[in-house]
Amino acid sequence: MKNLIKKALIIRLIIAIIIISAAPVQASSAFFDFDGIGSWFKNKITPSAEADKIDGKLEAGLITIKGVALVSASQPLIGVSRVYETIVTGYSSNVNETDSTPFITASGEYVRDGITAANFLPFGTKIRIPEIFGNKIFVVKDRMAAKHFDKVDIWFETKELAKSFGKKKLIVEVLDSNAF
Repeated sequence: MKNLIKKALIIRLIIAIIIISAAPVQASSAFFDFDGIGSWFKNKITPSAEADKIDGKLEAGLITIKGVALVSASQPLIGVSRVYETIVTGYSSNVNETDSTPFITASGEYVRDGITAANFLPFGTKIRIPEIFGNKIFVVKDRMAAKHFDKVDIWFETKELAKSFGKKKLIVEVLDSNAF
């Protein structure tokens, strides 16, 4: 688990270094104005400033460059206890996708926006899927068939929405229960 968090941090650091090294530097500010070096570097690592300088976009709280989400714009790993890269799918309250009580989760609650199913996480675990949903928090309240031990399934109001979400390999952040 700790290795996954370290790998995610290393990847973000490498991306930041690549972005910084790709940005043009003006010789006057980098070599002669020593007070400007700190502010130049600060601007290079500030996500919102970097997004503006490298054709990036700030979308739904995520910094994206050429459509790839790099980092969350607001404290991406604060309160995160574990990080998984796993398959994320969608489901709806359809008898073909669930049991005979499609609107009741395995934990006994009614389905609602923000409910997820995951067999590898305990009920009540709060997660984020920043690449798609930014800082939206989901809560594990449902289960899937036993063969889907390592997947996350997000509840959608309609079957069409669930199908349009599809199947994606994404980073899932498990939030520290003490942080929220």
